[in-house]
Amino acid sequence: MRVGIVEKEEELGAEQAYHVVVFFVVDEDVWNGDIEGRKDINNAFAKFLAELDACEGVEVDQDESAVVPGNEFSWQEAKLTDLWDFANLSHRD
Repeated sequence: MRVGIVEKEEELGAEQAYHVVVFFVVDEDVWNGDIEGRKDINNAFAKFLAELDACEGVEVDQDESAVVPGNEFSWQEAKLTDLWDFANLSHRD
C-alpha cells in the first residue's frame, strides 16, 4: 500500500483536512493469475478507502486512488508516495 499526502511537509490545524491518494500495488503474477484474489483485493481496497475517508481530517482523492498491478505502478508514482505508515498521519481526537 502506498499513500501520497498533499500536505506532507506541514502540520495542519484541526479545522483543515489532509488530502491523500491511496494505491494498493499488487504483484503482477497475482493480478494476472488470481482472479478471485484480485476481487478480494479490490473489495479490501474499497473498504479501506471508505474507512479512511470517514476519518475526520482526511479527504481521500477517490478519482486518483486505485488498485494497480506492480508492472503499471510508475517510478514517478513511487516517488510521490510513501509506504503506508501510521506515523505519516497526524493524531487527532
